Amino acid sequence: SKFHLLYNAEVNIFGRKNYNANADYDYIDEINRKQTLHFDVVAVDDSIRSYATGNITDSSAFTLSPNFVYQGDIRLNAWREFLTFDGTVKMNYDCERIDNNWLAFNSEIDPKEVMIPVSGNPLDIDDNKLLAGIMMKKDSTHLYTSFLNKPKKYSDLAVFPVEGMLYFDNTLREYQIGSLEKIQNDEVPGNLLRLSKDKCISSGEGKIDLGIYAGQVKIDAAGFINHDLVKDSVELNVMMILDFYFPKEVLDMVSTAIYNSPDLEPADLSADAYVKALPELIGEEQANEAFRNLSLYGEYKKMPKELDKSLVLSEVNLIWDSSTHSYISVGQIGIGNMGSTELNRYVDGKLEFVKTRSTNEFVLYLQVGFEKWYYFEYKRNTLFTVSSDEAFNFALKDMKPDRRRNEIKGEAPLSVVPANERKRRYFLQKFDIEEEEYDEEDDE
Repeated sequence: SKFHLLYNAEVNIFGRKNYNANADYDYIDEINRKQTLHFDVVAVDDSIRSYATGNITDSSAFTLSPNFVYQGDIRLNAWREFLTFDGTVKMNYDCERIDNNWLAFNSEIDPKEVMIPVSGNPLDIDDNKLLAGIMMKKDSTHLYTSFLNKPKKYSDLAVFPVEGMLYFDNTLREYQIGSLEKIQNDEVPGNLLRLSKDKCISSGEGKIDLGIYAGQVKIDAAGFINHDLVKDSVELNVMMILDFYFPKEVLDMVSTAIYNSPDLEPADLSADAYVKALPELIGEEQANEAFRNLSLYGEYKKMPKELDKSLVLSEVNLIWDSSTHSYISVGQIGIGNMGSTELNRYVDGKLEFVKTRSTNEFVLYLQVGFEKWYYFEYKRNTLFTVSSDEAFNFALKDMKPDRRRNEIKGEAPLSVVPANERKRRYFLQKFDIEEEEYDEEDDE
């Protein structure tokens, strides 16, 4: 096979199948730069195969590529094309807002395409735990990027975890962590985290755990998350599934109002957030079938069972506000479907998820055209709701309490409770949202 050439060798030959030596070796990287390595031991193993071992110190300033500095042991196996590196690697970037730690690994390395394995439990040079992903501090004060850094606390929540391979994309000039398949083709499902070498910005795409645990209300999200480390600002562009108990005949009033409103623009189902998120939320096979139906018919031929939930938001933009410990929506909200009713419309409204040490809450306000609005507030296993539609309000008030309460073994009961319109007013005032004139006329 003759993969390797060693030179400047000092060799002791003991027999036809036995020798030892030391020698030099040229490592040629992706830009054809040559670096000379020295193997202290060149010998024959028990299988009568040649091997060589050496060590690279930090002072030698050796790099696997212009973007990765390395120190540690090296091994040459005559029957393998690439060298094996057992040591630590450090990225070559300069961003004061994020530490640059040594990552321990053991792997063969292709010098023309350097990929470093990142396990689910990465360690540094001193065997301290490192984290890879976008994290939420345990006290929920803020989100931060950990690109193979030491955690602020080991109990911090991984909002966007990644593992797989560490790679530098020369075209985009960014470090990436994700599965090999995702790095090679970002159209496949999976989490991918990027760190710009020049702009001090981290960005991710894939499944996102908002860290909001609201009892029986199940929340799944996928799409994009971006962290500007200089401004310390976090923005999300996601598709979201909210699944919770709500009396069907009353929830149908909401979907009917949205479906029949002539003032609502159709949602863009070709938007990146939707295209990227759907395979993450329902699986690649089901998503491909859904995309085929959308292309042929403009709608699902049959609602995927994974989307047949209380409320699916096809697109929503969120920002993280550290002062309020909450994700807050910006702009219009795309409504995909409610249950089996397909809607695909943009509506005005506001969505806020609040995360503190002691509570997980959210409020969803939907303004359906110029006629109706709907308000939902979840707090401590209670879903408060009120609307400008009196038929909606009366339907809930006239319902027997057991119809507005859902019990699941092993979980706290969820109660749907008619609310006072003041809740909605306070919420709008919180964000300085002006009420429409028709609201004032209705109150009069």
